[in-house]
Amino acid sequence: MEAHRKMSALCGAPGLLRALFSCVLLTACAPAPAVLSFAGETMGTTYSVQVVDEHGGADRQRLADAKAAVDALLVDVNARFSTYQSDSLISRLNQAPGGEAFPVDERFAEVLSLSLRIAEASSGAYDPTVEPLVRLLGFGPESGGDPLSEGDFEAARALVGIDKIELVAGPAIRKAAAGVEVDLSSIAKGAGVDAVSGLLVGLGFASHMVEIGGEVVCRGLKPGGQPWRIGIERPGSDGGGRPIQQAVELRDRAVATSGSYRNFRDLGSVLVHHVLDARTGRNAPNGVVSVSVLASSCALADGLATALMVVGPDEAERLIAAFPEEELGVLFLMSADGGVVERSFGWPGR
Repeated sequence: MEAHRKMSALCGAPGLLRALFSCVLLTACAPAPAVLSFAGETMGTTYSVQVVDEHGGADRQRLADAKAAVDALLVDVNARFSTYQSDSLISRLNQAPGGEAFPVDERFAEVLSLSLRIAEASSGAYDPTVEPLVRLLGFGPESGGDPLSEGDFEAARALVGIDKIELVAGPAIRKAAAGVEVDLSSIAKGAGVDAVSGLLVGLGFASHMVEIGGEVVCRGLKPGGQPWRIGIERPGSDGGGRPIQQAVELRDRAVATSGSYRNFRDLGSVLVHHVLDARTGRNAPNGVVSVSVLASSCALADGLATALMVVGPDEAERLIAAFPEEELGVLFLMSADGGVVERSFGWPGR
């Protein structure tokens, strides 16, 4: 009888029934979250972005607006850090005389400060003032080709060292001599990735993946609660595709890789790759082919990957220990018998 009264009361409320039916219908018809993507060119390489649109990707104009904003931001990043643009902030710093405070903006000072911290932690193996050697060996803009003489090489080495620059209030940078030059290309792509990630959060895309030239940050989750999955390239690809050594799942983390197997020059008696030990001006003879680093920011992962390429696995723990606030993961790929072997520190699953 009680059940009959309840049913009668419900049946006597057609407005309530219609409301309940409408809620069910709206829920069933709501578009599922979708992953949308766009890509472009920057920093002499390419970039790609994937965003999770909770509205199912219906608003294509919103995606077009996001791409326009990202492109504008990356133009600004290049205007700070590109050594290939003669009017960039870093190029103007490199052309400035010594002894004077050269003004820079807060973002430039922040990236340089992180680079200097990595340099100190690596005991100078990594150094943002390595540009004179980079240029002399043919890896920078307006490269002069092969080193002309041992004297040229030693003259370039004399301009390298973090004691040759000083970050002062303003912010500003004071160089010890006119020939001192800064190269932040080992960290600039990562800094660009972080900047794009921050922009996307501000645009309402909390869950996303950003990649510039292989440096990646992943925020949030993909639809269905799945983490982003990023492949670590196996060295030795000769252009017939890029095989994957392994894949790593990321959420609110960045990964960057530095390798010796793509950017190198034949100097006649020896092959030289672009990752130099700033203390010697040479490649470190440690057998490292690539290093991938997991960190909270892509700028840090990018810079540490380069530093670890130089110091190698035997000094890796000491360098990692200099960043106790970070939960770092490091994967070394080492040359061995025509292939590669892995060594890792804090790497997932290893």
